[in-house]
Amino acid sequence: MEILQQTALSLFLILSTIFNKYGDKIGTDANLSPSNNDQRIDFFDRKFNSGCKISNKTVSNKTIVTDGNANYTLTHLPMFLDFELNSTSSELGRNGLQSIATALMAIVDVNIGFDKIIPEISKCHSDKNTNLRFTTEFVDTTLNRPFEAALKLFKLLNRRGKSAECTEGNVVETVPSGIIGAPRSSLTDSLAILGGASDLVTISHASSSAEFSHENEYPLFGRTIPSVEVDATMVVSFFKEELNATHLGVLYVNDPYGISYANSIRKAAGNGGITVKQIALLENASREDATSSLMKLEQTRIRYIIGIFNQQTLNIAMPLANEMNLTGDDYFWMFTDSFFGIRSTLQDNPDLQRALNGSGVLTTSTGRDLLEGTRFYDAYTSRFSSLWYNEEGSNYLQSKLPGINLTLDLINEREPSIFHLFLYEAVVALCLASCDAFSANPTFTANELYESFRKT
Repeated sequence: MEILQQTALSLFLILSTIFNKYGDKIGTDANLSPSNNDQRIDFFDRKFNSGCKISNKTVSNKTIVTDGNANYTLTHLPMFLDFELNSTSSELGRNGLQSIATALMAIVDVNIGFDKIIPEISKCHSDKNTNLRFTTEFVDTTLNRPFEAALKLFKLLNRRGKSAECTEGNVVETVPSGIIGAPRSSLTDSLAILGGASDLVTISHASSSAEFSHENEYPLFGRTIPSVEVDATMVVSFFKEELNATHLGVLYVNDPYGISYANSIRKAAGNGGITVKQIALLENASREDATSSLMKLEQTRIRYIIGIFNQQTLNIAMPLANEMNLTGDDYFWMFTDSFFGIRSTLQDNPDLQRALNGSGVLTTSTGRDLLEGTRFYDAYTSRFSSLWYNEEGSNYLQSKLPGINLTLDLINEREPSIFHLFLYEAVVALCLASCDAFSANPTFTANELYESFRKT
């Protein structure tokens, strides 16, 4: 995968899933005559739902549909993503909209064989006897706690063995053979555990907790982002080599991501002879909670500080830190790239602007600044624009999320973050591994899919 090579992040971990031995064969939609129908972006959604009404079969995670003389096997890959919905207008936030559009673009590209971004996509179309294609649905994880995210996955898994419930239009609701998500390690932890116990792949493009590297505990988990151990080594090296730091303060959100990152920093700092003071900040910290943690930080008298926050704790803690004179010329803060869209966040928050003035952010890349001009980045941005900024594309995107308002102008000309590029690759990688395993054995096992993924 080119983008990983370009950013020196060639880390794909475990992928695995399992197919039922026999799937449902469903009928042909009379409204879709054979020809180039499979190039339509909504073809397989409509084919699943129209055939579902005809067959009324028990739901499995492999469904056979027909179009003239062509047979296609459909498998379902739901996406667990943060929608960032506006509670009053039911409108998607910028990052939520771009994430959903990116993930759906990956599914469309694999299904129709668009290989300008990732050439390996052509492998899913090289064997005409394979014809494995993909459907998806979107599950909102915004503000979800781990239990709530796991409950949503449980409801999807509970479709197994039940009669198919057809939906209208392009919304597909069937048994998953793998999932993409979630963006946050605290949610991914519960999804990966439940998925691992249920023969279900969990792939994340943004969850970087080092704990997920323990294959025995997360046997069916994979990701397209490196572990925080890589980032921790880099940030400690910066403080040691560039600033000659001997002491570091670490203020971290007390969730799986924050704990893992803080411990990785302590380990890297210890190897470099740097003393570390760690101070936890509650995941859903109130103003009083944040004040208490910042007072503990103040008492250390450490001037070099690493902040490991989510968006919520960043917005609460840093304006308070500014009020307490823990920012400015006497302090240097380095933040991890654990929240999306820092530029857009700062535009609407002058207090946060003042608090973060003069600080740094350790990020995998800054998108356009490092990647513009590369084949992957340019192909992604061109494809994104041509696919969605037209009537067919925008209508299809809206049809996948009925009841939610999409405003494509929010992301018009907006550069993708590295997480969106990782998300595209996560979806494509899972599809490619499935195609490879399916071509060798249509009833492939979890181990066979895993071996296929290792070759992807």
